[in-house]
Amino acid sequence: AEEYAALAIDRGNHFGWAVRSMIAQIKGDNNAGFEAGRQFLSATDPAEHDPDMVYSVGAWAHFAGRYDDAVPYYEQAAALGVSAAAINLALMISRDQVQLPKDRVMELLRAARFVPAGAALYAHRALQPQHYQDQPNPDLQEEVVHFLAGLSASQHYQSTYEMLAYAYDHGLGVPQDDAEATRYYALAAEQEVANPGGPITSGAGWINIDYGMRLADGKGTLADPAAALDHLDRAIKIAQEANAPNTIADAACKAADVINTSDKPELQKRALPLLEAGAQTGDPVAMVAYAKVLAAHTGRLTKARPWFVRALAAEDPTAGIEAARFLVGKDERAEAYAFARAAADLGADLPPELAALDPETRDGGFMFMKGKTGETLYKELKDGIAKTVAQFGFHDDAASG
Repeated sequence: AEEYAALAIDRGNHFGWAVRSMIAQIKGDNNAGFEAGRQFLSATDPAEHDPDMVYSVGAWAHFAGRYDDAVPYYEQAAALGVSAAAINLALMISRDQVQLPKDRVMELLRAARFVPAGAALYAHRALQPQHYQDQPNPDLQEEVVHFLAGLSASQHYQSTYEMLAYAYDHGLGVPQDDAEATRYYALAAEQEVANPGGPITSGAGWINIDYGMRLADGKGTLADPAAALDHLDRAIKIAQEANAPNTIADAACKAADVINTSDKPELQKRALPLLEAGAQTGDPVAMVAYAKVLAAHTGRLTKARPWFVRALAAEDPTAGIEAARFLVGKDERAEAYAFARAAADLGADLPPELAALDPETRDGGFMFMKGKTGETLYKELKDGIAKTVAQFGFHDDAASG
């Protein structure tokens, strides 16, 4: 193909450049695609430029990191009605990848609002101006919400529904309405996927987290903790597919919040896999949450204790304090002393009830701990933390998993 493309160019047939750009696209060479595409367009009458080809040339420059080179092609394609060109140019301006007036962003997104991604980004900019250091514009917010509500079902996707939910939740452009907000969050959560094929207004999985917590709290709907856990589980699966470990950990911690208000064993059991997924990311807060629920559900500390140790190995002093408080509640004061002292080693200011723990107090709850002082258990804990660090390397990267 390259040989025939070169022969065509030698004989004056500029479509050889188009073939070269296609070959570069197949190879994933954005620089070569841009150079060949630019040559093709320069040899073509501007009146005959195909909008999609113009957009492609801009995109090749964009994804090659040649942002300034992309601008004229995106501008031309946007003027020819290619919404993706308007969206990408708006994003480049927002990210300071090109030095163009910020006012241009809303002009471009307004032109692209008839496609779902454009509508969502247009709404996000209008409804959450604080993210862009803009001033709120109530008239624009009302216009945007009215426009979103008027879109046909085929033009909605997860982020357009999310923006409608956000508007009703905060009373932006419409009266505040919990029920309507929850209804739109439900629609958004149903459509949320890891790769929606376009820009989104929140991280992968977060719509299901938000909707799940509304179900847990009974906000705008009847409280349903079991359904809340279902949506937090879905959020974790989406985040796993999108490789977003922080979101996995956040969803797991939310699951712990859901079951902390319930004493139903079946909910604890349902939440355990979610909490384990969060703990496996290496997030210390998720590890502690998993350890607590594991101990509460099984009635034993044996399986929970290693997760407390791992959380401390991530050098999170809060993990030590939370573990110590939990152990005090289980009347394991000597072990609580060990965790509290390990947290103090990391710079934590211990609350009075932990600072006053007696290191000589002996526990009676576990056979292997009888007769051991807090000081002895502290030394064993430090040894366990060192072994955990050697195995998982947590000290320098709490999310290394």
